[in-house]
Amino acid sequence: MARVEISCTVLQVLMACTRTFPLPEVPVVGGTAEQRAQVAAELVDFDEQIGTERLFLSEVRFEPLDFEGLIHLTSRRIALDDNLDGGRLDHVLRHELCHALDYSEDLAQIDQDFFDELGEAVAGAEDSRIDEVSLDARSLRSEALATYCGVGALAAFATAESCAEEAPQIAEIAVWLTEFVWSASRYDTLLDWAPAVHSSWFAAHDLRTYDIEADGTLQPPNGLAISGSIGEASSTAWDDGITDFSAVVDIDSGAVLSVALEDIEDEKDMWWDLGDPPGGIECNYGGRPRGWLDGPAAAWCTVEFVGLGRSDARLLVMSDSDLEWRATTNGCALPGYELFVARGAVWTAWIEDATVKWSEVR
Repeated sequence: MARVEISCTVLQVLMACTRTFPLPEVPVVGGTAEQRAQVAAELVDFDEQIGTERLFLSEVRFEPLDFEGLIHLTSRRIALDDNLDGGRLDHVLRHELCHALDYSEDLAQIDQDFFDELGEAVAGAEDSRIDEVSLDARSLRSEALATYCGVGALAAFATAESCAEEAPQIAEIAVWLTEFVWSASRYDTLLDWAPAVHSSWFAAHDLRTYDIEADGTLQPPNGLAISGSIGEASSTAWDDGITDFSAVVDIDSGAVLSVALEDIEDEKDMWWDLGDPPGGIECNYGGRPRGWLDGPAAAWCTVEFVGLGRSDARLLVMSDSDLEWRATTNGCALPGYELFVARGAVWTAWIEDATVKWSEVR
């Protein structure tokens, strides 16, 4: 977890001697060439998402630390542990940038009661490394803001619409972030989507608990292979290779086809090359990204909000027009969701009233 240094020298206050730069021009010192390039890219992206030339820093420096990141407020310098890399490096840098933006504009003071509540949630989280007693109220508010801001702009826009299976504060903080932090974000336009039933197949089971798999087929043409397990031991059934229901149906009509499940040829995509969307977003097995690198692609993903729990899954889509992941309207999770590809498009299947339904996404 980040720490904030708030001490300053008389010389710094009187002389204001620290030179600062807009984020795309901030010097990145130390670390490897790969680390410096990753930081430089994140600085440019953060600047674009919050509004250009809104935040200025003196430098970002890699050095050996006993913690992951630190913002020096007086010198406007961010220090990062030189062991950070990959997605964790992006996350820690975003966290520190959010601290810097907060103290630059006093963001967490806009709604003090709200951030006092969020600060208690962050400090009280099971794996929290924050000593609530050692932080004053202002610092705890900043820690809350940086923690939730650190999940990134796309995650905020994706969770700004409240879903039933999550804490209501998740949508509240997400909406706040979209207004006060990510005010210039390219993710502010959601893609229109509604789960319009293309067709369905009645599974003739009590599907109150379930796992399903769905695959579009090349052989037979226009087919959809559906299989699944039901009951409390569904995960064990999958581990044993047992399915409780299965069918190959026509994707347009839902009519059952006389084809055995083992005789199908399923349609292929590039799911193994599609990483999770950017920011603090995780896509589970049934919702893992499906589609192609040049679009379209889709994913059902969740976001962890420390102290508030994990969000309900949201539908994210990457169109082939701009290759950017976007949140969608009506994006809350459908029961038993499962993505698949068919006819060069991405679809989602789900369970409703003991019936497997499906709809094209993109």
